[in-house]
Amino acid sequence: MGRASNGASPSQGRILAIDDTPANLAAFGVVLGPLGHRVDLATSGMQGLRLARETPYDLVLLDLRMPVMDGLETARRFREQGFPGPILLMTAFEFSADELRDLKTLEPVDFAAGLIRPELLCAKVSGWLTLQISLRTWKALAQELALENDRLRGMLQAQP
Repeated sequence: MGRASNGASPSQGRILAIDDTPANLAAFGVVLGPLGHRVDLATSGMQGLRLARETPYDLVLLDLRMPVMDGLETARRFREQGFPGPILLMTAFEFSADELRDLKTLEPVDFAAGLIRPELLCAKVSGWLTLQISLRTWKALAQELALENDRLRGMLQAQP
């Protein structure tokens, strides 16, 4: 599909929502849009994986039950592709015992089952994105600190 909102600043998260039901994707845009994060939409696991190769996402929202490639297989492929961020798997139904067991191999992962209330979705998304944005900020600060340490070491070594 496309983007539900444009661009992303360092304080904004980048979300990829994958669902085979267009009405659900539209709902993600409506519910998550006011949070101020960029939300990209995909109608299949394959389309989502392609988008993730082009754009670094902080969070993936993923429908568990999709045709062709279900959410668990899509999540496995995200991990194989090197996506380190959280994946929020969702379904209108309950998770089976096998599905819950499989979730443990995909961490960090979260899930929501049954009727997903907008406030619950916003809370989960906000929590995960706060962690991801903080992690991104700390990594950038650590890189800056390492560069400054190297610069200072060079200055010390250059002194007579």
